[in-house]
Amino acid sequence: MGVHHYITKYHDDNDGRWYAESWIQIDLLGWCWCLSRRRKEIWAPPEAGEPPC
Repeated sequence: MGVHHYITKYHDDNDGRWYAESWIQIDLLGWCWCLSRRRKEIWAPPEAGEPPC
């Protein structure tokens, strides 16, 4: 059994925005469950802006 917390950031090509997403994952008996998944916008581009990275 294991409990892990994950966080990642990614760029959505459809809307040009950057998001951070996190979740808690429980691994038990060969199965995985994701709990408390959250997504938050961290950057939205102006009309002709540069990405944050």
